[in-house]
Formats: sequence, C-alpha cells, structure tokens
Amino acid sequence: MSIIHRHILWQLFKASAAAVGLFTFILITGNAIREILAFLLDGRMNFGLFAYLIALLLPYVISYALPMGVLMGVLLVIGRMCAQSEYTAYRACGVSLNYLARPVWMVSILSVVLLLLVNFYYAPTARASYYTTLAQTIRNDPLRFILPKTFVKEFPGYILYARERDGQTLRDFWIWELDEHNRPLKLVRAREGALKYDPSDDSLTLDLHDGFSELRDTKNPDDLKTVRPTLSFDHANVRLTLNRLLQGEQRGGLTVLTFDKLIRLQKELEAKVNDPKINEEARKSTTGALSQLKFQIQQNFAFAFSVFSLAIVGVPLSIRVSRRETSANLAIALGLALGYYFLIIMTSWLSRVPAVYPELLVWLPNIAFITTGVVMLMRANAK
Repeated sequence: MSIIHRHILWQLFKASAAAVGLFTFILITGNAIREILAFLLDGRMNFGLFAYLIALLLPYVISYALPMGVLMGVLLVIGRMCAQSEYTAYRACGVSLNYLARPVWMVSILSVVLLLLVNFYYAPTARASYYTTLAQTIRNDPLRFILPKTFVKEFPGYILYARERDGQTLRDFWIWELDEHNRPLKLVRAREGALKYDPSDDSLTLDLHDGFSELRDTKNPDDLKTVRPTLSFDHANVRLTLNRLLQGEQRGGLTVLTFDKLIRLQKELEAKVNDPKINEEARKSTTGALSQLKFQIQQNFAFAFSVFSLAIVGVPLSIRVSRRETSANLAIALGLALGYYFLIIMTSWLSRVPAVYPELLVWLPNIAFITTGVVMLMRANAK
C-alpha cells in the first residue's frame, strides 16, 4: 500500500468512524425515546437494565448508521482534498481518480462483509435478546407497568388506564380491547379492580367490581353510532394474556431470525405451498408469507451492499461539490441516504405481492445508485 493510500485510508477511517458514531447516537436516541425511555423516567426500569437494552439495539441501528457514516466520511475526505487543491495536485502528477479511490473501495467492501454478518446474525440475535429481556422484566413484575393516570399501551391488543393505584388495587379502571388495526372494539370500566399475575400461563387477571362495558361493531368500530352499552355488573373477571408481549421472536417477526432460521423457514413454506393437499386459501396465504420471507432475505443483502452503492456515488459527488464544511457534507449524506431508504421502503410495500417479485425489486436502489456512480466516475476521471 502506497503512502497516498495510507494517508487517504487513515483520514477516511477517522471521518467515517466519527460519522458512524454520530448517526448511531441519533438512531439509538430515537429508538430509546420511542420504546424504553419512558420506563426509565417513571421508575419502571433501573439504569443498568436500560443501558443493557440500549446495547442490544446497537447491532440493529448499525445496519443503517454504517452506510451513512461511510458516505459522509467519503464526502468529507474527498471534498476536503478538492477544496484544499490536494486532489488537483495528485491529478497534475498523473495520479488517476481510480487509483485515489482504492481506499474507498477497500473500506466499502470491508463494510459490506461486516454488515452481512450484522444483518444475518448479530442484529437478529441482539433484537431477539432485546425482546426476551424486556419480556422477562415484565414477567418478573408485570404490575409495575400499570401506572396511575397513564394510558398503558405496552400490552399488545389492549390499552389500560387507572386513575389511582394502591398496591394491587386499581380505582376508576378502564380497559380497551383493540382489533388488529388498533381500533377499540370493547370498553370495560370499573370503579375498582384487583390485579393479579398468574405465572402458570403468563396472564393478568383483573377482578373488577361495580362497572359496565360497551361493545362496538367489529366491521366498523370507528362508527360511534354502533356502540352497544351492556348492563352494569357488580363483579366481573377479565383475563389478559401476555403471550404476544413475552415472546420475542413472535413480536420481532422476521427481523429476529438469523440466516439459517430464515432459510429453514423458507424451505418449510415452499414445501407447504407445493403440498397438493393444501386448500387454495391457505396456499394463497402461505405464498404471501413466502414472498415476504424472500423479501426479508434479499433486503438484508441489499442493505449490506448499500455501503458500496452510496460510496460509489459519494466519490464523484464530493469532487463536484468540493466542500470542506461538515454541515454541508452532512446534509448531502443525509439526502442521499434518505433517498436510498425511501426507495427501499417503496419496494417493501410490495413485499406481499409475489407476482411483482419484490425480492428482486429490493435491489433496484442499489442498481440505480451504482449505475449513477459509475457514470459520474467515468466523467470525473475523463476530466
């Protein structure tokens, strides 16, 4: 490796590491605020557990932070070289752009390999551990998640509210049962209720007193004209199952499955689709699930190669822009990365439509960026 390559590689490493750290902090903060920060602030979780859960989120956000960080590093290093006329001096000495960009390709390829390991092993494993740890916290003391004067939404399928709590006794208690679209189907309100946890089947039992309930139309629960109030009751029992909350893999879906589990599940679904005994409705549902699974596998690959796709655009773009300011390069990196991820999101909308081959469409953003980058590199190298 030449002195020029070592110089560029070291500058690129420092800039990319700092940018990855910045984007990781931003993404971690966003995930923490959305999912677990409230648990820490209201005392339902200690700081040690909070820090451990944050650490488990790191592999998940790295898959997004690393491509943006490498892109910003490329923009900073090459842009600074151009702004300080260092790039012009290299070209005047007969050094080609392809030669100068070799450290960028080296970092990009190493990042692709790293992201393949992260996307197919470390991130799913950490995400499954995240849900399992959070579930175990709830299992150890589920009653502490019921806070007075707070709408509790941590239990999938339900929203709970209590005006006061005295130990295991809740006063002015409300519970809404939701459908799959999080629309209220049933309301139960009681003057008082006792909350108990049954570890044998992971469920909460509510022993309610002096209350009433309301039912809504299951087909159109938003229509308040269809609300059907029922008779008041002196005593009633409501059982809340915590299975969906406590089972990490079911909650995380395909994102918590490692590569070997994804391939195993794909073979099972393919065998089910090809089974002549299956009825047409089940075959259609299984085909949709198989399409979504194939999309997830290819999306993990595509995300890994996004580092190279963004970097190959970043090199000629930094030469054209030639900015040394961090803020300007940050804005350019964010714009390119958001454009890339928006295209990925658009393809994900078709993940359950096998007829359009969504597992192939997910590669279109990479193809578009690489093609654009190659054209821009050829033009920049010809100057």
